[in-house]
Amino acid sequence: MRKMAKTPKTRRMYVVVILLAFLYGVLGSETEGRLHTDLFRKYSKYVRPVQHHNDTVTLQFGLSITQLLDVNEKAQSITTHVWLNQIWTDVRLSWDPSLYDDIDFTIIPATWLWYPDMVLDNSIHGSSDLPVSKFATVEIGRASCRERV
Repeated sequence: MRKMAKTPKTRRMYVVVILLAFLYGVLGSETEGRLHTDLFRKYSKYVRPVQHHNDTVTLQFGLSITQLLDVNEKAQSITTHVWLNQIWTDVRLSWDPSLYDDIDFTIIPATWLWYPDMVLDNSIHGSSDLPVSKFATVEIGRASCRERV
């Protein structure tokens, strides 16, 4: 089998191909970028995700204990690591997949979204704030976040 000569032209071609593949992976899909732009053009994370002001937001909340770190019987406390799962409907996050190459979900920074206020009650450490997830999955009309605490 004949080996290809590694000429400067061949090397440049390899570099261009690798660079293009890298840029496509980093920059992502142009269609997904257009979807993000269209979804968040008029979106305000400070407005509850409802159609009418008297509607309620239904939140599905799940907590999964992943690690039991300590049990203190005397203080009647436990220390754990858990996964917090939150899912809610956001009617403003709806789109027609056929207009976006059949994309039916996308992952975005959670800071872009309206996020439910969650407060931890009876924390032995005094902090009642739960961390906000870094990323959210948005399906058509539905948002979800998962955070390890």
